[in-house]
Amino acid sequence: IGKIQKVGLEEEDAVTTAEKAFLLSPSNMEIHRNLALVYYKVDPITGLKEWANIATRSDASVEDHLHVVELALESAASTKKLQATMGMKHKASEKRHKYFLKVAQLQLEDLAQDKSVADSIPFRKALAGYLAEFGDTSNALEVVKVLRKKVKEQDTDLDLFFCRLAISLQKESTNKPIPEFEEAVKLLR
Repeated sequence: IGKIQKVGLEEEDAVTTAEKAFLLSPSNMEIHRNLALVYYKVDPITGLKEWANIATRSDASVEDHLHVVELALESAASTKKLQATMGMKHKASEKRHKYFLKVAQLQLEDLAQDKSVADSIPFRKALAGYLAEFGDTSNALEVVKVLRKKVKEQDTDLDLFFCRLAISLQKESTNKPIPEFEEAVKLLR
């Protein structure tokens, strides 16, 4: 993260600055979010724990919960890519991947308690992302298909996610092409 500020003869790093700010004003949500962001940049596990703490606050928003899911899935995916790059599985990175998925799952379960949130497009996108990262490509694709029907305007990110899932499912299929794959090919052209 680097040095950000000169304090007397010592330099103070971003983590120390964020921690001091939080100690001075623990009830300030923006300061707490900043602390979690800085922690996440330095160490994703510590950062996710702090984001999960934010999500338990009474003034936490649905967006805070969804942000935790997004970061957890991003971290799970990068852990998986690292495993693939190394060409082998490490117990430590498998544990990290499971941890990140568990964090996402807990946030999604918490959000699903509120029907209006559970029916929302951002929640459904996060759910599809979780299912895909968990390895349930077929159900993730079903969620995305429903979302694509719900969304009034064209959503390029959603269309690309649909294509990625359809291609992945087609690779898993040993039979004839699946209809979603054919639609994905048309979308990509």
